[in-house]
Amino acid sequence: MSHSKSRSIGIFASLLITTAVQVAAAKDIKPVVVANQVRVYYGDLRLQSPLAADLLIARIARAAKQACGSRPALGPGYYVMRKRYTACIEHAAHDAVTTVNQPLVTAAYERRLSPSAARLATR
Repeated sequence: MSHSKSRSIGIFASLLITTAVQVAAAKDIKPVVVANQVRVYYGDLRLQSPLAADLLIARIARAAKQACGSRPALGPGYYVMRKRYTACIEHAAHDAVTTVNQPLVTAAYERRLSPSAARLATR
């Protein structure tokens, strides 16, 4: 009988939140920082496989989005909030990949989620 080792990482995300009303009303109001953590389990994956690494990256991406909260809605301050939301996701995913510390996972991240990959995809 084989027992798979239970492995997991915590996706920790801090999202700086300010409302457009606060920004417009006063420059000295401190923004609210919201921190969430989502656990990603990967004990079922053999991380020596490129397919498993891609699957873990998909799980990490989903967890990072969950940890960072919902997408900002259109309205005043949208572009600032979208930039912060995107940075939150990128930071959370990068930290998770660094924690896992497996070459194929890092390579999959660099292909699919890294900020440089996102910039190349928009060209």
